[in-house]
Amino acid sequence: MEDTLFIDVQRYCRMVNEHGLEELTITGPDMSISLSAMSTVAQQVVTTTTAVAPTVLTIPGKAAAPVKKVPEAPKGYVVPSPLVGIFYRQSSPDTPVFVEVGDTVTAGQTIGIVEAMKVFNEITTDKAGTVIAIPAENGKLVQADQPLVILDVLE
Repeated sequence: MEDTLFIDVQRYCRMVNEHGLEELTITGPDMSISLSAMSTVAQQVVTTTTAVAPTVLTIPGKAAAPVKKVPEAPKGYVVPSPLVGIFYRQSSPDTPVFVEVGDTVTAGQTIGIVEAMKVFNEITTDKAGTVIAIPAENGKLVQADQPLVILDVLE
């Protein structure tokens, strides 16, 4: 267990460095991991909390690159990605996007596609509403449960 935890922590540290993240928190049923990039000190501090006892690991590394502040996502109903893959806003480069900010969508309407293992999965919304944000980038990797589209749900 400890070996796989250490490997996971290393992977998360690389993710923080590669993507210029200021902070990353991962919460599971048995543990929670919080990583914070510290630009003034050439290290990352990792705090792991399990049901048994907290553990603090310090992993030396390069100083983090300047961090871009990520704006807070708007409040609303989130249409999440059901799987890891590449998100596309349109079915092909020469067709219009499925939805734009300001569009009204109906329950069951396709809002995008996630490609995983050469399979193109249509992503639909299960609620009707107005699109208020599209936080996922076209042609970029998305994680499972990552917000793709945020709706102001119609009552």
